[in-house]
Amino acid sequence: MLGNRVGVRSQYDIFGNRIEKDVTTTGTAVTRYAYDMWNPAKAGAMGTSGSDIWAVLNGSSSLTSRELQGDGIDEHLAYT
Repeated sequence: MLGNRVGVRSQYDIFGNRIEKDVTTTGTAVTRYAYDMWNPAKAGAMGTSGSDIWAVLNGSSSLTSRELQGDGIDEHLAYT
């Protein structure tokens, strides 16, 4: 249909981490991300590659899931 707008908009922090994603279809679904920041234990971690998402929140900033990351890059251990 003409006039309906569908899109995705992302916002990033000063380190280049995506902190918010807005998906618009018939309404807008907002997802926010909280990071633990740099973990020097990660092998080869440079810049912000050592930071991980530890919480995902909705548009009201209510917790929707938590994530447990290992010391490896992209080592996802658990989601709750």
